[in-house]
Amino acid sequence: MQLKRILIFLPALALIAIMITPGLACELQTELWAGRDHNPVGTVTVDIVGDHLHITYRTTGCWYLAETNLAVTNSFEDIPQTNKGNPKVGQFPYKTDHDPMVTEFTYEVPLGSGTHYIAAHAVVYCDCGEGFSETAWGQGPTHQEFPGNSWALYFTY
Repeated sequence: MQLKRILIFLPALALIAIMITPGLACELQTELWAGRDHNPVGTVTVDIVGDHLHITYRTTGCWYLAETNLAVTNSFEDIPQTNKGNPKVGQFPYKTDHDPMVTEFTYEVPLGSGTHYIAAHAVVYCDCGEGFSETAWGQGPTHQEFPGNSWALYFTY
């Protein structure tokens, strides 16, 4: 009889454990690519924390974040784009100029439901040698390109 009671509550206890364990099996980490040559300069990590997505940009080596822009939507068509299919980064709903530059930055976005289309853009600066800046994109597991003539990328979560 006691075992029956325990077995009845076991699924509920497992669900509670999942809900209170941040990042459990929900994290996605992908490379942050700079320039058309897709040079890896860091990572973009997506994780569920409570009822929000935490999207974190991190650079490596001598790279710094000068600017970040982020669009998270439930359909690809809702990412701001030109008629030719290039992203309108300046119209992304989340944007930050980093002055001073940083090596890590996190956006908190309401979770919503369904598939999330994520366009994670950054302007990165290399502090090695002469120094220079590049455009960078979170490449996602399949590095899906926008249909326009740029190399801009998006991914789903």
